[in-house]
Amino acid sequence: MRKNAGLRTFKDAEKALRNGGVFYYKGSKLLYDYNYIKLGYSPYRCITQHDDYHYALEENCWNRVEQWEIEVPWEDNIGDGVLCWVWDDRDGSPVQKYIRLITSYNPTDKSFHYVAEGLIRWGRAIPLTPEEVEKYTRII
Repeated sequence: MRKNAGLRTFKDAEKALRNGGVFYYKGSKLLYDYNYIKLGYSPYRCITQHDDYHYALEENCWNRVEQWEIEVPWEDNIGDGVLCWVWDDRDGSPVQKYIRLITSYNPTDKSFHYVAEGLIRWGRAIPLTPEEVEKYTRII
């Protein structure tokens, strides 16, 4: 999920990018990459979703900084629940993952941050992709 970044001016946007901020505008990812300076290019980059190519940020992006968005962590928008892969860490060895509906998140719990239906707690959780939801929730 994304929300408006709250940027108002070119200076705000430039400073935020230089400080490591990552933004989104019309499906493209906007960021600062110092490595392009060494190549003689602008470090302000636009990565398109269609071809994953890094373009220099163009004027039409800079003129619309008030429309730039930031990614909101999924844990901040659980609502009625998020269908996730869940598992607990076990000394780095492979573990079985399960699909569960995560209904809350507690960042202060040292081991089990994610709470599923039935108040079962899990150490790790990653939301299913839309393709996985389609695959694993087919109605027969």
